[in-house]
Amino acid sequence: MKFTISQGFQGVVQFNSTEVASLGTEEPPHNCWALPIVTLTSIAMAIAPPYFLKDVKLLQCGVHESLKYVRLIEKNLDDRRLINMRKAADIVWLGIDTNGRWLGKDLKKLALAKSADRFLQELAESLEKYALEYSTSPKKEEDPRDWPAKVLAANSMYKLCRTILLQKLGTADRMFEWLQKTITDIVGACLTNLPKVIYMKCVCNSIEFREESVRDAAYLLGETEEILKKLEIGPYPNDKEYIDSWISGDTEEP
Repeated sequence: MKFTISQGFQGVVQFNSTEVASLGTEEPPHNCWALPIVTLTSIAMAIAPPYFLKDVKLLQCGVHESLKYVRLIEKNLDDRRLINMRKAADIVWLGIDTNGRWLGKDLKKLALAKSADRFLQELAESLEKYALEYSTSPKKEEDPRDWPAKVLAANSMYKLCRTILLQKLGTADRMFEWLQKTITDIVGACLTNLPKVIYMKCVCNSIEFREESVRDAAYLLGETEEILKKLEIGPYPNDKEYIDSWISGDTEEP
């Protein structure tokens, strides 16, 4: 996956429009890294024209490989209790990666014989009904972090569909290219946190586990050395371990 570092990972800002409200909550919930990555990938795979088959396969493989690092980062750095959101990402990706289905829906089939915009419009409308049913039920949890994983996945898909429509991309070709860039930018921004995870593995464990942890860190460093070289350029946001900090654009010098 090619990261657009020189442009400041602009896709991280563009994927989450403030013009689109989240469903069922006045305050927008915190975002995790993995859920928008897998949700945008599922949209890209659905709307891609047939002649983009090779690009779709490359995107799917790239996301598959990247998610092991994204999950590692979130496991070590998430202190905002986004467990259900991360679970939602795992559920979505399992379906997409194994049988091309998003929460059991064959999005590729739903997108057939429709423009990409029409597909996103109809999908957003159906998910709006689903999410609002939960948000108006007596079983609704007040804190969005406690919502069921499938509701969080639906809310994320709804907001992303609406955000993409605001881009007015016009054709499926342009939409796929925008999605591809946005996904790689989000992944790249997330991976800037790898050095912190490696450091934590070296120094933050108790003595009895430190040897194994340092060995894991050395392996991770060797595995990601080329990625880390590409991510040395800044500036990056304060609190860059949180995707919401990238969206706010509050940056620090490298």
